[in-house]
Amino acid sequence: ERVRTRIATDLHDDLGASLSRVSILSEVVKQRLDPVDDVSASLLGEIADASRGVVGSLRDTVWAIDARHDTLGDLASRVRQFASTIFDGRGIAWKLEVMPDATRLPLDSEQRRHILLFFKEAIHNIARHADCRTAELSIGV
Repeated sequence: ERVRTRIATDLHDDLGASLSRVSILSEVVKQRLDPVDDVSASLLGEIADASRGVVGSLRDTVWAIDARHDTLGDLASRVRQFASTIFDGRGIAWKLEVMPDATRLPLDSEQRRHILLFFKEAIHNIARHADCRTAELSIGV
């Protein structure tokens, strides 16, 4: 567990900071370009977007391997945080119900990763395609 936590922290701190720097620097260069150079500006925008995407994926991977998040309750907190970011930004009222007996259930890193990715995909699909005003999510065993 100590090794997992150390690796997770190192990945987050080192790679996350470097990728964030790439994203920021590409945005700075994009702003300094000649406004006529649309191709370079577009490419720099893609670099910034890709860097932010990798930072997000890294954040999820680091979270999944971090030994401090080994229960279904921890997973529910992460899903709640992600849902809030997506749904609140689109004005969708939502709730997440977590069965009380499920919160202490231990999960290994692969289980957490797969379930988190499942919920992220579902939340994205709801926000993009459901044309809804409300959403309800449930986690239980």
